[in-house]
Amino acid sequence: MIFFTIYIKIYDWWNLSYDNFSRTSKPIHHEITQEMFKNIYKNGFIEEKTLKLPFCLECEKQLADRYIEGECPKCNKQARGDQCESCSSVLDPIQLINPKCTICNSKKIEFRDEKHLFLKLNKLEPELKKWINENGQLRIQVKNLALSWIKEGLKPRCITRDLKWGIKVPLEGYENKVFYVWFDAPIGYILNKRME
Repeated sequence: MIFFTIYIKIYDWWNLSYDNFSRTSKPIHHEITQEMFKNIYKNGFIEEKTLKLPFCLECEKQLADRYIEGECPKCNKQARGDQCESCSSVLDPIQLINPKCTICNSKKIEFRDEKHLFLKLNKLEPELKKWINENGQLRIQVKNLALSWIKEGLKPRCITRDLKWGIKVPLEGYENKVFYVWFDAPIGYILNKRME
């Protein structure tokens, strides 16, 4: 009962409510995500790059970064293809040491060239640094972690994936790609707030 009281105080303090139950699969979420992408693209914050992506020769399919694991090149602990949970490093699958497919456990992995879209996080560094430093609401650990990423130098981050489900990319040449969940899901939070 004591935790309930604490949570209620936190929700009230943040002005949170649980009266809008939405899903990222709703048409309105797809429309808003595509609209926001078009504005970001138009304003020069998107670039095309070629990635070397893992293909499992046993499964005969391209592996999403959550379906490939190996050792982190920075801390040598077990990591997935997008990040290391141990040292918080953002990774690309090709950086993993001794990679393997988590579907079939095969180490027969081949890396193939594939074009994708990237958000130019590096262009946002000055504004992000200023916002983080001036934000009195952030816990010191969160602030320090975010500032360490900026100090290391933010790099463009891939926002597309080769999946059959998800929000389609509204750009010629990308009809068979969808937005990566880390790009579209936060838009759902904004959308839910707009719909209140």
